[in-house]
Amino acid sequence: MSAEGILKCLAHGTEERGADATVWADPAVRLVNAALLDAVRADASHAHFEPVDGYVRLRYRVDGAMQQSSSIDKRFWQPIATHMRNLAGLDGALGQEGAEPGEFTMRLGDRFFVCSLKTFDTLNGERMTIRMGEIARDPMSLGEIGLSDHSSALVLRSLVRPSGMVVVAGGRASGRTTSLYGMLGEMKAAERSIFPVERRIGYRLPLVSQLEVTTQQANNPQTLIEDVVAQDPDVLLFDKIDGKAAARSLANAASAGRLVLTSMDAPDSLSALIELIGMVDDPRHLAGRITTVMAQRLVRRLCSVCKQSRTASADECFIFGLDPTDRPTVYHPNGCPSCRSTGYRGRTVISEVLIIDDEMNDLIAEGASIADLRTTAADKGFQSLADDGVRKVLHGEVSPGELARAVDLAARL
Repeated sequence: MSAEGILKCLAHGTEERGADATVWADPAVRLVNAALLDAVRADASHAHFEPVDGYVRLRYRVDGAMQQSSSIDKRFWQPIATHMRNLAGLDGALGQEGAEPGEFTMRLGDRFFVCSLKTFDTLNGERMTIRMGEIARDPMSLGEIGLSDHSSALVLRSLVRPSGMVVVAGGRASGRTTSLYGMLGEMKAAERSIFPVERRIGYRLPLVSQLEVTTQQANNPQTLIEDVVAQDPDVLLFDKIDGKAAARSLANAASAGRLVLTSMDAPDSLSALIELIGMVDDPRHLAGRITTVMAQRLVRRLCSVCKQSRTASADECFIFGLDPTDRPTVYHPNGCPSCRSTGYRGRTVISEVLIIDDEMNDLIAEGASIADLRTTAADKGFQSLADDGVRKVLHGEVSPGELARAVDLAARL
């Protein structure tokens, strides 16, 4: 039974609580399991339990957008919240100050999830958010991720090099880890020693040594990276640069002949490059070591069953850089049972790939400004996130509204 169905039974008094709040017969246990199952069926990345006046709102984040699921009467919230706390191994009473993290695992058939629970005490009661992290065994290819032929070709060219840093930039939940593993999937693991290092393993790879970093190791990234390099890997995947020590150590690993794949928080590739330059003591320490910076955003893909066509407006043609007298066809969301009436189904990637060649390396060593780097990149045919997004709009994959939501188009106005 779905979470909505169990709530209806509770509202009509047709459910009876068991003596033990942890047994399957207990409605709180059944409701939590049903809510998590509904989240998996909807391909949700998060489940939100949000106390408001008189009830708790259950919403799922699907394809990056929030979707309403159910409303839970506050009378039932305490046993439900207590059960989720027990699952995640959290101690203490409900409603304590500050945020609390915990996690638990869940298996559904041959799918395995690590569910991260975070709680926070709000004015209306304790709010809970569960991140549904699936551990997959088969990483997607670059094409399946949604990289364009142009971006894929540039990335593949970087992966055949024996050494250097390849950096994937983006915001939180932008698919960076998926892209990093997509890059690994393009390599012949039998011919290379590959060593992924992550705070939480996202993909389980056969015949590959993987390290899930402890808190102590994460607090000393320099020692961690040096210890991993001592294991003689050809390829080092380090999930995220989050400080100067990691940036310097990874640059040293690339200088020592390793191919380094990593990611960082940054809105675009040039911003990521400038931030990396600021993380090293001397810009010359980075020049010659970094080979590629890819930036990406996840955008919702239009439902192929119900998307509706229309002629682009004159303003859209201006943004797209097209002749308004020859307006193209674009598509917008509608909604049907196939997409749960949202108009969207799944997500794809909008990307840009900045190749660091000799001229760019000279600019990095000189400490050039982002304006100089942008001008040089444009002269070499650099295609931005907006360029890739417009291409996907014209191919009917993405709506103009979704592109404007995900990418800053101000420079095209």
